[in-house]
Amino acid sequence: MQTSGVEVVVANVPIPDTTVAVELFLLDTAGNDLYKEQISQYWQGVYYAMLVFDVTSMETFESCKAWFELLKSAR
Repeated sequence: MQTSGVEVVVANVPIPDTTVAVELFLLDTAGNDLYKEQISQYWQGVYYAMLVFDVTSMETFESCKAWFELLKSAR
């Protein structure tokens, strides 16, 4: 399934055998450069990030570097 636009999901995930829950904020832009400026506001204060690419497309793998640099600059 291909994402069109930006998809946002927020989920609280409880850690088993504790009273702690982790809030996950999932932002799917499908790698579209159009959203780079808009989503940088969401990355303020982020501790961890996961970049995902299509293993059948070298272009999507190579674009991860630019997304990583954008994420680093937002910190």
